[in-house]
Amino acid sequence: QQQDAPSTIPGQFRLGNQTLAAMKQLNSQGRVYFGATLTGAATLRIDEMYHVLDVAKSGRGKSNRFRHAMMQVVDMADTYYLNPFAAPVKSVTDKRQIEVWQPIFDRLANRHPARESGEILEVLSGLVREIETRSDQEQERDFSWRNHPIFVFIDEVPEIFARCPDAVALLDRIGRGGRQFGIFAW
Repeated sequence: QQQDAPSTIPGQFRLGNQTLAAMKQLNSQGRVYFGATLTGAATLRIDEMYHVLDVAKSGRGKSNRFRHAMMQVVDMADTYYLNPFAAPVKSVTDKRQIEVWQPIFDRLANRHPARESGEILEVLSGLVREIETRSDQEQERDFSWRNHPIFVFIDEVPEIFARCPDAVALLDRIGRGGRQFGIFAW
């Protein structure tokens, strides 16, 4: 019997046991857990997802929500992360003091976040090509791509646009056509 590798996330930075249990159970059903509500868990099936837009002031939990989402999605879909300021451990201003990202990075489709212009361009261009490939497959009545969702998590959008001006047009194409073919931006 295979044992799980010990977590590299320090105990004080782990999610609560109830939240982890809910995520694990729902993820096993192909659902992404967003949080608890008064009437139950807020979830979506991975194959029914849409693009997600999370906008808030600095220090309002966007990065933490990204980590929670990526932690789930990397096990259900090819996942890419674009963030020019990504680091294995990030400083935060709350009692945690740091956020640990490396265990998620290790499970990304390309094993690390895209930070530089060329890499950002490569990931986004590849996703646009994948939309075109899946569209061609659909014309041939091949829907096998439905079993293979792809997510790209995008953080620090102004810096991405500054480093990779082509990202504006590529993200527009992904936003307009990706969802129809199981390619989602968060």
